[in-house]
Amino acid sequence: MRKTLLLIVLLASSITANAQKAKYDLNGDGKVNVADVTDLVNYILTHSNKSCPDGKHPHWIDLGLPSGTLWRCCNEGASTPEAYGGYYQFGQVASAPSYDQIKELLDYTTSVWTTQNGVNGRKFTGSNGGSIFLPAAGGRWSGGYKFIGSRGYYWTTLPIDMENASGLYIGSSSGDDCYVDFFGRSDAMSVRPVR
Repeated sequence: MRKTLLLIVLLASSITANAQKAKYDLNGDGKVNVADVTDLVNYILTHSNKSCPDGKHPHWIDLGLPSGTLWRCCNEGASTPEAYGGYYQFGQVASAPSYDQIKELLDYTTSVWTTQNGVNGRKFTGSNGGSIFLPAAGGRWSGGYKFIGSRGYYWTTLPIDMENASGLYIGSSSGDDCYVDFFGRSDAMSVRPVR
């Protein structure tokens, strides 16, 4: 990191043309110096996206939630927002959201059933305009995959008892057909990571 900063400072100090300087004068003080580099580094470290900026997934999406929780744009094991990803039993993925994070998602966003790139799912949009798409990946239990394309099941980290744990259900019925329910811990469902 120090070498990168030093290189940026050296490059910034070598710019001589006024037009070039104006382009790199991030804080508008008329000079290109370490203060501009500091502003750039702080921006990179604190900036989060409201949507995927490019096709290099995954990204962390800011939905403007009170807790500051960021949601990943893809399911665990997926390489695009529409891909189903893996199916996991309860507790297999450490970055699963807590019950409170799922409740916050439901309480502080609006959601709509939609199709994105040919895949059914539910799009959640925050007050800041940030959004994530949860595909209707269905789940796996009783020896097979169920409800793929018509429902989605997403784990939280909250156990209910020795056999059950909480998760998010998403469906296609009119209105907000999504809520927290409980499911068998041995069921295999999707995980949408948070941080």
